[in-house]
Amino acid sequence: MAIAPDALWPLVCITGFLAPIALVLYFCLRVYCVVYTQLQGNQQLVLAWCFLVVEFFQYIPTIFLYFNRMLVPRRPSRPQLFLQGEDVPVISVLITACGEDHDTILNVVRSACETNWPANRLSVVLCDDGRSKDLQDKILHLQRKYPFAHYASRPPPEIPDYKAGNLNNGLQYSAKLNDPPSPFVAGLDVDMIVQPNWLRQLMPHLLSDSKMAMACPPQNFWNIPKNDHVRQDLDYFYAVTETVHDGLGAADCVGSGYLVRRDALTDIGGFPAFSISEDTACSSLLLGKGWQVAYVDEYMQCGEMPETLRGHIKQRTRWTIGNVQTAFKLNFRLWGPKIPFCTARQRLAGFVFGAGSFANCTLTWIGFVGNVLALLAGYPFVVYHERWQLVWLLRLVGLWVFSDTAHKASLALFVGYRDAMRWDQADIWLVPYYALSLVCGFILPAKFGGTTPGFVPSGSLSASIKERRPNLSGFVGRFRALFLQQMVWIHVCYILACLIGLSLNFVRCFDPAAQIGTAYLEQRALLGRDRWIFLLTRIGWPPVWWLGQFISCWIPVSYILWPPVQVTADEALQMDEKTGVRYPKEEYLNPKRARFGRPSDHMTLIIFLYTVVTFAASFYI
Repeated sequence: MAIAPDALWPLVCITGFLAPIALVLYFCLRVYCVVYTQLQGNQQLVLAWCFLVVEFFQYIPTIFLYFNRMLVPRRPSRPQLFLQGEDVPVISVLITACGEDHDTILNVVRSACETNWPANRLSVVLCDDGRSKDLQDKILHLQRKYPFAHYASRPPPEIPDYKAGNLNNGLQYSAKLNDPPSPFVAGLDVDMIVQPNWLRQLMPHLLSDSKMAMACPPQNFWNIPKNDHVRQDLDYFYAVTETVHDGLGAADCVGSGYLVRRDALTDIGGFPAFSISEDTACSSLLLGKGWQVAYVDEYMQCGEMPETLRGHIKQRTRWTIGNVQTAFKLNFRLWGPKIPFCTARQRLAGFVFGAGSFANCTLTWIGFVGNVLALLAGYPFVVYHERWQLVWLLRLVGLWVFSDTAHKASLALFVGYRDAMRWDQADIWLVPYYALSLVCGFILPAKFGGTTPGFVPSGSLSASIKERRPNLSGFVGRFRALFLQQMVWIHVCYILACLIGLSLNFVRCFDPAAQIGTAYLEQRALLGRDRWIFLLTRIGWPPVWWLGQFISCWIPVSYILWPPVQVTADEALQMDEKTGVRYPKEEYLNPKRARFGRPSDHMTLIIFLYTVVTFAASFYI
């Protein structure tokens, strides 16, 4: 990761301010050109207006991000603190489990028990919603070495409340272990192996500020394959999103490794069960009650990501749908009795986060469909009536691409080239799953396939089909499980539709005798410069949205054709002989990537260079 001087951080704000200005100027001209063409040409441009709306929808998530970043004038950073001595507060560590592998669970419990904290001021509670008698017996056996380790479970709730209910049961259980109850509570996912000093790194942030309710560290993952196809790591989220949110005073709870005041949790009624993303919902409620949340950018924990495509899709869909649930419940953190004390910047951060998740479920999917329809129909991505309009449309969209690339480059100074430049493709291919989950979870009634959004622990998503080398299942079995059951056929259909649309436009351009019509104006013979304008407006209009979606849709397809190599626990973890805990090896703390990556990793740079060419060409049209 590249680390630039803090003095360069204002470049992020400046470019984050200039980019939306360029975008607004371009879009205003887009609207003007459609209106002018409709009035002067006496045409009914219904499709032009439709595609204009589609284009606007695709810009919305980007615009949201600009607003956040331009309001953080200084680089967000917190000092590295360490609590020394034995005179420390009492803490209860809650580890939530629900059907995961017992060896994984016990290793995390041991790592929590080996925390550098006085044993008489620490309790570790395994909160098991799997209700495993065997696991309970193993915890009882572990108590011989760690008397402060406990097992808690509950009867199945009448109304499913998932992880939030499990945590609230753990809160009640842990409150009975000490008199008075421990003033601080820590939470761990059952696959997150913590470093011994994690509580001593987090606690000073809460002790130094009585209004600081929660401190959260980032999450590392030891089992991400080299040159990961689907980009499972969360490097971008922590390096950019969480860092900016912390700068806005609106850091999020990330679900594991956090330390929180029990009084603060009591103030909001415990962990909220109205969202399957109880972590971000919890931090939103804390901010709404006037508490503060800190993001502490230090390595403290390392866990596992799902080892199947199904697990990855389920996990990301749950996060996104949970964010949408939270957004609607809290009015996108803009108003309401649950968030009376949020500052303006905290409200903005909450709105952008929730609206961005909602846009990914709805508006981005509309962009998916609209772009491929335009390609197939031969409809131009921009409509103009006079040549000067085309020239200035091309120049203004070029200025936006330049300023957007400059904004990403300024972020790259602080988070590294890959995290700043290549994240776009990592999420786009998941949009169909987001849209389907939103429709099934919020719109369709049960008799038509509607479902209630629920929580499925990633670690419990076992699979009989082995998707990764070296122990691959047969191609037919993998094809059925991934292409059909996980609906990768959607991505293949999109890829084929783009290729067909691309071919049709080339035929329309260079072989008028084929008489393949378009949905815009009459087909006529094209000569010389008009041919290149035809291809520019039908295929290559910057920033070539369909190409980014095309490349992203190739991600799950390439996952089937070239399966990644699985990282095993025996390979990545090493036993600490003294404690019996299997900690991740240092070389597995971060994803392993080829030096120059894949060509798709450089999509932002490629589009930038292409736009330079089209910008220069605008002076010769």
